[in-house]
Amino acid sequence: MRARFAGAGHPWVREVANLQTNWMLYPVYQVRPGGRWWKGNVILLGDAAHAMPPRDESAAYALDDSIMFARILAHHREEPLARVFQRYESVRRAPIEEAFHAAGRIWSKHRDMGFLEGRWKEWTMPWTLWRGKAERNAAWNFDAYDT
Repeated sequence: MRARFAGAGHPWVREVANLQTNWMLYPVYQVRPGGRWWKGNVILLGDAAHAMPPRDESAAYALDDSIMFARILAHHREEPLARVFQRYESVRRAPIEEAFHAAGRIWSKHRDMGFLEGRWKEWTMPWTLWRGKAERNAAWNFDAYDT
């Protein structure tokens, strides 16, 4: 940490990096798309089925998974579990894979930037936010109870 932020432009960043602290970095685990979500009488939900790069949405996806699975299970409770699992996966697979790829695109942009690149990013941020507005609104308005 000290070496990485030694030349930071803001003094407070250098001060924090030089604190006598044991810096602990945590790995980011991912479950690649296309994996199996169920076998026999067991199904995986949330990060157990589809851990993706951090984007502050894992808890929301886990809640959506559990709500949607409970609703599908309640509606098809007379069917064999394998068929219920298939129905759930047919509804959930595409949005999860889309979210995984979107999170990956954002995650790949997290890196050190030079001065000019940082300024360019700041200057174009209003346009970037405008461009992604529809996607953010769709994610915000999604309600697993409506599915």
